[in-house]
Amino acid sequence: TLYYISYILFYSHIFSNIFIMIVIYLESSLHKPMYIFLFNLICCGLLGSSAVWPKVLSNLLTGLHTSSYEGCLLQVYLLSIYAACTYSTLSIMAYDRYISICKPLQYHNIMNPSKIKIWLMLSNLIPVFSIAGQIYLTSRIPLCRHSLNKLFCDNLSVINISCGTSSISLLSNVYGLLIIVCLSVLPTFLILVSYAKILSVSLKVSKNSQSKALGTCIPHLIIFINYSIATIFSVIYNRLTVFMPNEMNVFISVQITLLPPLLHPVIYGVRTKEIRKFVAPIQWDIMTLLQQYREQNKTPATCPADKIFVPEHLRDQVISQVHFQSFIWTPSPLLVPETRERGGPVNRPLNPSPLTPGKNTAVPGRLGGVRSRGTLRIF
Repeated sequence: TLYYISYILFYSHIFSNIFIMIVIYLESSLHKPMYIFLFNLICCGLLGSSAVWPKVLSNLLTGLHTSSYEGCLLQVYLLSIYAACTYSTLSIMAYDRYISICKPLQYHNIMNPSKIKIWLMLSNLIPVFSIAGQIYLTSRIPLCRHSLNKLFCDNLSVINISCGTSSISLLSNVYGLLIIVCLSVLPTFLILVSYAKILSVSLKVSKNSQSKALGTCIPHLIIFINYSIATIFSVIYNRLTVFMPNEMNVFISVQITLLPPLLHPVIYGVRTKEIRKFVAPIQWDIMTLLQQYREQNKTPATCPADKIFVPEHLRDQVISQVHFQSFIWTPSPLLVPETRERGGPVNRPLNPSPLTPGKNTAVPGRLGGVRSRGTLRIF
């Protein structure tokens, strides 16, 4: 059960995020700073989840809960980049919202393409190189144990099972604390300051302007709060992982690495008007294509009803052996089906049901020796 739930969540996250990325890439009207930063944020989420969940799914499927030390360090490196790049991208997005609301006349001068490229490069390259130094120091520390009570590796877990008496261990701890302050605490502080200024400016304008300003900030604010909660879960997870059952391990792992990026397409696809405007026609086209495909592959068995004739002495036997749950009868221009006894006149029912030519009439029950003019479709 855990495997199938994790499998569905992982691939739902992959396809939904790639879909939003394709929409942003193909639609030129979405080539704006906010959506460019959203594109980068989605890439960070895909990096983090892809670093963890293929290995987790493999472990859940095979029951082999092992990993090489180099593979564990690679997972630590990719997860740390995901966390740091997410915080830096969220801080740039908060600054973008601050400029657009508090300094709208200077927005295009400040958020020009060259500066956007510089900020994106800094938000990605600084975590890549700074965390590489952390992973190098961690790899130099000898291990005292070789088991982790977690579904994936992170830096603190590897430090906890290492022999922490050497000078390299102390240097690794100090360097890791410096990285946390620069790449997590400082971006969080900048985000809070940006929203405090946005709130102070919004209180001085009309209610209509307030609703527009807050409407553009709500998706980003929800993403930030959700990711901050995931970070708190991560800290708790590293402190209490020894006492947790496997089910709680999977749940917290989903909350840390899968749920934040899974919410990106949901929140921005639902809350953002520009993306919703371009996603809706694509969804309609997909549904239309699926409907056409179903109609093309729908080939019900048809046979002329007037070719069906069962002799009297075999009629009861055939009726008892052949059962049709339902069939659709398209009548001929004659309003009422005709039945004819052998050698006798045409007999019509005394109270025939009203049938309209050209319309399908569903008739549940059995099919017996009735001769009629029409088409019988059997499903």
